[in-house]
Amino acid sequence: MPVGIQDFEDLRMSGYVYVDKTMHLYRMVTQGKPYFLGRPRRFGKSLFISTLKAYFLGKKNLFEGLAIAELEKDWIEYPVIYIDFNIGSVDSMQSVEITLNAILEDYESDAEASTGQTTGSESCAAGEECDFSGKTLLLVDDVDINLEIASALLEPTGATIDTATSGNEAFEVFTANPDRYDLILMDIQMPGIDGMETTRMIRASGKPNAATIPIIAMTANVFREDIEKCLSAGMNDHLGKPINMDDVMKVLSYYIKV
Repeated sequence: MPVGIQDFEDLRMSGYVYVDKTMHLYRMVTQGKPYFLGRPRRFGKSLFISTLKAYFLGKKNLFEGLAIAELEKDWIEYPVIYIDFNIGSVDSMQSVEITLNAILEDYESDAEASTGQTTGSESCAAGEECDFSGKTLLLVDDVDINLEIASALLEPTGATIDTATSGNEAFEVFTANPDRYDLILMDIQMPGIDGMETTRMIRASGKPNAATIPIIAMTANVFREDIEKCLSAGMNDHLGKPINMDDVMKVLSYYIKV
């Protein structure tokens, strides 16, 4: 088995040699008691967890020729939530919560796409009435025209929109009156202090609401690694640029309680 292959499906579908430990896996899942998997180096825990995932998803074809193929008769497909904290820096309870929320939101999106039903909070789409009266948003962008357009699009929601044109200004505005704000929409690419550093400064400020206020990244970089950097910086979610108002309304309705 080559070092570095930690995905069971990849291992099996790519024709690598696999040392069959599926008899032990079957015993583990059928004996009905909890197990704690320690992690000595090169123990292969990640591969073992990936194998468990494939088993509970009922992927019988991946186990052909292995011991478990003879032991398991039913091959029931179960819902599986696979949580991987190896996607960024997870070094505090806050980062654990942010990363966990991001993973679960991905599962919610997949569920919505496959069933046509929404999960979690009700969201409102562009064109629908979304009343955020009494709520205040801090909109941060270094481009004036972007602030004007976003403010105009958000005006029908009834929310009060405060603006800042730099990371420094956003930090000063928030820390001067932290209880005023219900959510921050933060541009990422700004001169000087960018959106991620501004978020870190806000989270570390010790001000009321600083650790919990939803901070949403606004960025044209929507690759997974870019999103992970935003989450690791302390942001709760992201919106792609150019902004899609359906996505904006979904995010607002998810994070702001009305």
